[in-house]
Amino acid sequence: MSTPSIQNNPLIGIWKLISATAIYADGTVTPDVYGTHPVGYITYTSDGHMMVMFSRSELPSEELR
Repeated sequence: MSTPSIQNNPLIGIWKLISATAIYADGTVTPDVYGTHPVGYITYTSDGHMMVMFSRSELPSEELR
């Protein structure tokens, strides 16, 4: 079996986060782990690098800052 070249990898590029669910080792699930409208991107480059940034879209109230 041959390994596809990185140039033909369909994951190369910038992807926008639309939802996130946490699944823990004990099987419990936390839907919407970054809130109902998460903000984030993941980037895969052709030279083998990856960068990710995820956050909640809701900011904490002034009392919590």
